[in-house]
Amino acid sequence: MFSYFIYGFSGYSLCILLAYLIPNAVYNVKKALSKIPLMHKYIDDKLFRAQISIYASLLNNTLYSIFYAIMAFIQKSYWQMALALYNFVFTVMRFMLIKRYNNAKKKDNEQRLILELKTYKTCGIMMLLMSATMTGLIELLISEGKKASGEILTITIAAYTFYCFIIAIVNIVKFRKENSLILLASKNVCLARALMSLFSLQISMFSQFSGMESNIEIIMNIVLGLIVCMTCVSIALVMIIKANNHLKKLSF
Repeated sequence: MFSYFIYGFSGYSLCILLAYLIPNAVYNVKKALSKIPLMHKYIDDKLFRAQISIYASLLNNTLYSIFYAIMAFIQKSYWQMALALYNFVFTVMRFMLIKRYNNAKKKDNEQRLILELKTYKTCGIMMLLMSATMTGLIELLISEGKKASGEILTITIAAYTFYCFIIAIVNIVKFRKENSLILLASKNVCLARALMSLFSLQISMFSQFSGMESNIEIIMNIVLGLIVCMTCVSIALVMIIKANNHLKKLSF
């Protein structure tokens, strides 16, 4: 009983120590970085930080698409090539958002709002089309996933999935109050990409490590694939309907 008390007290003490050290470390790092003009702008300017995050996501999507294309060529896998094309579409969407975001900053308030609404709607339509084609991609993932994965691919997908979800959560928290539909569209794209990465991770994990029966794996893959598809479709429909309603109000 005494050893349990010691373990509990040690864990509690560690939490208290980290709660003291981490905020102070973050504060000191920010203070040191704020002396650099560009980093000072990045820390203090939320819109600039959001713009940088879009550029970073564009680069990330491009590299991940190239990685999947290389793995598809090496392993001669259709579903990996499909995932490469799927992520490439996200890259195109990111590029569109960056271009529209830069154009919106040059316009007055009303013109900027119209441009952002049209961009938001276009992004929703593209996500809806991607969700429709996702069913074929899911069929490829389920049918070929058992023989297409490897340890390197599984580890890469796992790391990328955790990264996507962390970025998606950070964007939701940081930019929830920003009055920019383009940034909101970027957040939705990031969430959709994270969901698809989660599904791809499940396929790879089952292929590499699972000892379950194949029927159970197929059922779980179908269920998660359906959830991912329906979530992406819901996000896309909300974006389209919201943009249409605001555009109709502006036309009157």
